[in-house]
Amino acid sequence: MFFIGGCASLTLTLLLYEFVDVEELDFTTAITIGVVEEIGKGAIIYYFLKQLNHKYILCGMLIGATVGAGFSALESAGYVMTSGATEGWDDLLATMFVRGVTAPAGHETWSAIVGAALAIGAKANGNQLLMNVVTNKAFLRLAVLPIVLHGLWDSPLNQSLFTVVGLTILVWVIVLILVNMGLAEVGELELNENNLDLQSDT
Repeated sequence: MFFIGGCASLTLTLLLYEFVDVEELDFTTAITIGVVEEIGKGAIIYYFLKQLNHKYILCGMLIGATVGAGFSALESAGYVMTSGATEGWDDLLATMFVRGVTAPAGHETWSAIVGAALAIGAKANGNQLLMNVVTNKAFLRLAVLPIVLHGLWDSPLNQSLFTVVGLTILVWVIVLILVNMGLAEVGELELNENNLDLQSDT
């Protein structure tokens, strides 16, 4: 899932980039990048959730983070190779360091949120992960967050260590809230199973 999901989401993203202009990096372009890349990864996350029939928050987060990590690894490899070919060894190492240090606030966490959004949308849609989940309000309210976070990360606003730390803390607060929601969902499932067992015993 890491390798196939990473390759597939990166390929889909590159195809989507054919329809947008992202040459000049400003705030609007940064948000556009967020939209394109989160849609590219989200489509592959949806595919895996649908194929595995996993409609729970923690499953969505795990699959999302896995696809996001694969995407991030391939994207980082591209940046590193470009730096090494054009700027030399020092820039190659610097790019590797920066991409590695900032990874916990990037594609893995953004994609985990997308995966959770799909699971929550499916639950609000009668536990059915259909294509119309993307029009579900529960999905849209959550899915917009990684797009905005991604856009802010790539925007000219993110030029200081303070901003990087702030965005990292913000995304992890969201992730931890979703983890707690996922654990509560597991508790509800266990309670329902226990009630069914008691009913069958009586």
